[in-house]
Amino acid sequence: YPETEAIQFLKRDKSLFRIMSFGNFLHNSFSPFGIEDIGGYSPFYPRRYGEFIHLSQFDIKAPMPDNFSRWMYFRNFGSPLLNLINTKYLLLPPSWTAKVTSIRLVYDKEIKIYENEDAFPRVFFVPSYQFCKSPKETLEKLASSKNSDFRNTVFLEEHPPNDFLQKRDHAGSDKVESNIKVVSYKSDSMEVEVSSNQNGFLVISNAFDPGWKARIDGVETKVLRANYIMQALPVRAGDHTVQIFFRPTLSIVSII
Repeated sequence: YPETEAIQFLKRDKSLFRIMSFGNFLHNSFSPFGIEDIGGYSPFYPRRYGEFIHLSQFDIKAPMPDNFSRWMYFRNFGSPLLNLINTKYLLLPPSWTAKVTSIRLVYDKEIKIYENEDAFPRVFFVPSYQFCKSPKETLEKLASSKNSDFRNTVFLEEHPPNDFLQKRDHAGSDKVESNIKVVSYKSDSMEVEVSSNQNGFLVISNAFDPGWKARIDGVETKVLRANYIMQALPVRAGDHTVQIFFRPTLSIVSII
């Protein structure tokens, strides 16, 4: 596949990001160049992911489809849910103009590319969580949340360890300070160095699956389902090395 100038422009950004396109673009057509599209892989994506994207495009009152098409068509941009899943660039045909205050035009040639200044990084830290008793409740919480909510809270469908969250004192020392460095990143594994001044959650905007495993400083840690489709790890205050890797049960059985 020949690289266009637009593809070369995107590849110069060495951070982890996803793109979103409006108009006559083939979904996942940038994957040969290592550029991730939020539409996912066309032949298959989990139902939860389809529901999450549907919520980003429609009101919570809009009924979920019984089935999702193998293609995703996007109508709206600017949803906090799109920011949450690391959607950094919006691609439009050259004749179109985006009218969203949080984006800026950064490329204008054979296509238009806008940068989303509200996009969350692929991996980030939050100090607290809210427990949701059901997937429906999680969706309702997501629908009513803003960017500021997601920067402080992750929505979980199971509790972390009982002794995990620290009680904050009220002397003004509850300001969260954290630093994250992605050491290595592959489609089936990742290593992250994280430091923080209090307990919290490392949130990763990759799709949750029971096959994902994790170790924190060499100790096995359960990967929690976060924000309906994402991953989260409870991380205690201090400096830690986090390793995340995909080990699906089916692959292990087939090897045996």
